[in-house]
Amino acid sequence: AALSVISRNWRVDRKGEPVQVMVPVADMLNHRSGDSGYVDMDDSTDTFHVVSGHKYQFGSEVFTNYGEKCNEELLVGYGFTDPLNVFPCDEAVNAKTGGASSSNA
Repeated sequence: AALSVISRNWRVDRKGEPVQVMVPVADMLNHRSGDSGYVDMDDSTDTFHVVSGHKYQFGSEVFTNYGEKCNEELLVGYGFTDPLNVFPCDEAVNAKTGGASSSNA
């Protein structure tokens, strides 16, 4: 249950402070490396926005980017790796995730 909450929340700034929120349906967006989409919280309307980095054709899957995470972080936090991932894991990530090497998994 804890992993479901951890892997499905969004970190946004709300009134100048970083907070984590759970947003129904937005948690269904999948990650794609290089996607320039992002999420934002509008303090004036108290609304959550998913902003696309490009246009989608009707019926296409909408993606977002989970951030600059190496494959070990993606595997531990979300249960997958990304073959197009360009972010290397460093020793701090390995210590946090229990990884054994400094290369992408």
